[in-house]
Amino acid sequence: MKHQVHKFAKEYRTIVETFGTPVYAASETDLDEQYKKLHTALVQRYPNSRIAYSFKTNYLSRVCDMWNKRGAAAEVVSGAEYTLARNIGFPGNEIIFNGPLKTEDELRVALIEGATIHVDNREEYRRLEQLVQSAGLRDVSIGVRLNSSAIADRLRGQYRKPGLFERFGFNIESGDAATFCTEVARAKGPIRICGFHTHIATDIRDDAMYGNAAHLIAAFAARMARENDIHVLYIDMGGGLPADAGSDVEISTAEAYVHAIASAVEANLPDRPRIILEPGRYLVSRGFELISRVVSVKQSRGEQIVTVDATEAMLPSYQPMPRPLRVLEAKDGGAVATVFVGASCMAIEVFGRYQLPVLSEGDVIVFENVGAYSLSRASQFIYPRPAIAWIDTAGSVSVARHAETATDLTRLDVR
Repeated sequence: MKHQVHKFAKEYRTIVETFGTPVYAASETDLDEQYKKLHTALVQRYPNSRIAYSFKTNYLSRVCDMWNKRGAAAEVVSGAEYTLARNIGFPGNEIIFNGPLKTEDELRVALIEGATIHVDNREEYRRLEQLVQSAGLRDVSIGVRLNSSAIADRLRGQYRKPGLFERFGFNIESGDAATFCTEVARAKGPIRICGFHTHIATDIRDDAMYGNAAHLIAAFAARMARENDIHVLYIDMGGGLPADAGSDVEISTAEAYVHAIASAVEANLPDRPRIILEPGRYLVSRGFELISRVVSVKQSRGEQIVTVDATEAMLPSYQPMPRPLRVLEAKDGGAVATVFVGASCMAIEVFGRYQLPVLSEGDVIVFENVGAYSLSRASQFIYPRPAIAWIDTAGSVSVARHAETATDLTRLDVR
């Protein structure tokens, strides 16, 4: 992988001087550009649409606050994330509550505050029924999460995605989804279904897959509308859009994804219900990088083995090898075979192989596109988690999260 001059070279020098390394760097400009790109695609193709940011992808307060100020809703998958969203400033009625585990107390709060609840299983629905009855509520709208065996088989086959995708929500092909919706509708109680949700997988780089899934979900919704008089207010296609981050693998554009989904919904639901997307990776991946320093260089089998002060624990869900990276200020000279390894004691911690100039202690390395899941899943394995520096649209640098210290590793312990 060849090196390039980094666009934030000046700001990154300031960050390194101020915070040291390793340190995450966030670009408000890059984040904003991604949001505008998707929002524009939605508004132009299907105005009755909404972005709901996937909180689990990146919990940084400044990021979540950005999306709140730009008009996005919050998509959460736990009571803890629900609390984070409320603390950021999202009102309850601007929160979509997904996930297979919602406790009775969490459901009660979500009901009181008017959150959109997507029911995942019958046990959850029974808890919801009891809460509605005990509170004397008369009109409660819910969404139903759906899954498809056909889509799951295609994900595992054609797209080679590991996972049991049928475990979330109600299955369409088995008839379970139709049976559940019919039971709710014919009970004629205070709970009514008003929308349908699905999430096919993460990092799907083919818009046709979203079109096929949207057609399946919208066709099911149309059937439920005919058979059970369900008034469909929205179709929520979840997240999973890939990061538009200069990947060598061709991916569809935001416009292509939106068009594929919108066309499928229009073909099945002429009333044009709202389309909701729950992006995470697409919005935040390219807005963050991890800056590290070279701590040693060894020679082995014709390669320079470069150890940096970052670790895999700081990039737990980063892209497969080779990790995209840049040398902040590359030296002149020819490229040599280079292997980057982390600072932990794990022999398997290899970031990838590259063709780069000869490196030496103190050189600055930038790991790109780390905004998705790196921060939310980073661990304190061997080293405390680094600080996060923020570059605003004017190029000013500030701290968005302080670095942890050794004390933080045991701060909650009781002796």
